[in-house]
Amino acid sequence: MNNGLLIQIKKFLSQLESTQNRLWTLYLKRRTAVRAAESDEILRLAEDEIALTDEMKSHLAVRQQILKLAENNQLPFESIEVLVQEISGDEKEQLLEKIERSRALADKIRTESWIHWIVSQRSINHCKEMLDIIANKGESSLTYNSEKEAASSTGGVILDASI
Repeated sequence: MNNGLLIQIKKFLSQLESTQNRLWTLYLKRRTAVRAAESDEILRLAEDEIALTDEMKSHLAVRQQILKLAENNQLPFESIEVLVQEISGDEKEQLLEKIERSRALADKIRTESWIHWIVSQRSINHCKEMLDIIANKGESSLTYNSEKEAASSTGGVILDASI
């Protein structure tokens, strides 16, 4: 049984690494598209990202199946890494290296994803500020200030210095 489980783990790790590499490449392309303000490319990449996200969800389901199978066979089932340390024998180092590469790539993907989220949130805030300025003909919005503050206000900065 351990041999069959080991084969499933190898297949899982290979497929996970492949999907992560494609997701990382997609995020790098998205960064380039955002910098160049290529909205059509950003939308196309969003569609590709949905497909890769679905693949990642299927990998999660496979991981859960592997760990459930390990539990049913009285093997360690806390994580794939713990299971590999228990059953892999001669291939242990190779599989642990694959797990570490996967973990490192997941960290890079997570960081890049956060960067994209921050850029999009700042862009949304900038658009809101611009719409507010247009809607109020350059005057401060009464929605956010009391009448007394609005009367004495000279306007404000619309962009954060860090943008």
